[in-house]
Amino acid sequence: MKRLNILLLAAVLALTGCGGEAARTDTVFAMDTVMDLTACGGGAEAALEAAKTEIYRLDALFDRRSEGSEIFALNAGESPELSPDVAALLKKGEEVRALTGGAFDMTVAPIMDLWGFYGGAYRVPAADEIAYALETVGGRVTIDG
Repeated sequence: MKRLNILLLAAVLALTGCGGEAARTDTVFAMDTVMDLTACGGGAEAALEAAKTEIYRLDALFDRRSEGSEIFALNAGESPELSPDVAALLKKGEEVRALTGGAFDMTVAPIMDLWGFYGGAYRVPAADEIAYALETVGGRVTIDG
């Protein structure tokens, strides 16, 4: 009975989430992810546009394959002036790496590339390719300042 009450409550909340107003939705593809956005209320359209603008702004900063991004520059061995957003992301990534004992590794892209996850050319790489790529991952990221 308790479970039924919880399910009923969840259904009611889902139906009334916009307070009787129609929800506005939009779909965005950024950061290699499909995102479904929903907003309610009088400013719903403006909120969706603001959310999309911010998502695309962050995608441009963080995209490791885009030559204009700070992450691309870092991976190319450059030392760009980091925006506060990129610096915060890298610092948080390092914190999570430390908290997980290295289980979270933001330097894992060379391994992901071997398996074809970014380009869609999926394959099982040879053991020597994996061994070589593993030499380039697992590093610590430090941010000055």
